Amino acid sequence: MCQFLCRLKSDSLLATTIMDEEVRRKITRARAQLIMHRPFFGYLACYLTPKEDSNLSMKTTGVDGQYLYYDPDYIRELDMEQLQGLIAHEVSHVAFGDLWRRGVREPLRWNIGSDIVRNVMLIGEGFKLPPGVLMVDAPRDDMEEVRKLSVEEVYEKIKVKKVKGSKGGEGGSKGTITLPGGDTDVGGDLLDDHD
Repeated sequence: MCQFLCRLKSDSLLATTIMDEEVRRKITRARAQLIMHRPFFGYLACYLTPKEDSNLSMKTTGVDGQYLYYDPDYIRELDMEQLQGLIAHEVSHVAFGDLWRRGVREPLRWNIGSDIVRNVMLIGEGFKLPPGVLMVDAPRDDMEEVRKLSVEEVYEKIKVKKVKGSKGGEGGSKGTITLPGGDTDVGGDLLDDHD
């Protein structure tokens, strides 16, 4: 009996290791595609070391300036274009200094503001982001106004109501942002955690 259970456990570990290796290869392919087709983001992505972390609060990804933390289950769900958009999103947080500019501001509101600014920028650049990411529900003209705002400006304009994220984490948010056309809804899940 013990021999059977040990073998079962060993087979399970082997299957998990193979799946995790598939996720690492998928991230490597996405970074290679970025280098070839979006060299700015691809080059910068090479400075973030991918690191598996199944305990992320958002159950998605995170970044700290050195590592690209990822939940392997989340990465498995994404197609290659979404993964490239996700990596570009994480790289942009580092490239634009979002991690270090927060200062004493409220972390959740800052994360929402920085995700809105980065997501609007990346969508405008033609990236495909994972479904359900935090976005501004606004007409095209207002989206152009958001593209012109800094994270600090968006932070000052948003009012947030925290809700449970679709991945089971604490990352979902609803609220409004005040734009020239009036208050506009904001909704979706935070794509990452970068406290």
